[in-house]
Amino acid sequence: MGAALDRPARRRLEALVERLTAWSGRSAADAPGRQAVGAAGRALATVDGFVPAASTLLLEAVDLTDPAGLTELRDLTADRPVLAARLADRLRQRLERLVADPEVPRRIAGALAAGPSLAEGLFALAYTTRGGELGWPAPWRAVVETLRRHPVAEVRDAALAVSLDQ
Repeated sequence: MGAALDRPARRRLEALVERLTAWSGRSAADAPGRQAVGAAGRALATVDGFVPAASTLLLEAVDLTDPAGLTELRDLTADRPVLAARLADRLRQRLERLVADPEVPRRIAGALAAGPSLAEGLFALAYTTRGGELGWPAPWRAVVETLRRHPVAEVRDAALAVSLDQ
């Protein structure tokens, strides 16, 4: 059996997830297909071994102005710190394209920062990128300071690595 035949169905599914992720990156935040992407992610999350692919789809489907959608991802990554970190990086990339009143991501970052999980803390840090773009106004600094006191050491470390210098 050659390497090309190693788990072909899995490789096809991974390729499909890649294509859906690329589509999502080019599509509007309210594109009708996002609901279907989310439904596919939820279905895939029930299959052992496919949580990373499922979480990628769920992240692409989530409305970035509504943190409730991140709850599912927090739960999926509860015992998967590497996946949580990977998703936080993807979230940061999606947030670069977010066009919203800056108060919206700041409120979301603050709400996430108050959560005790690794995923919530890392997701909050992803949202704080907007604060850096704005020159770290006081409310944004407060979110980073909250994250520097987070109960999870990795979140504290990541927040300490954020420079609030302008």
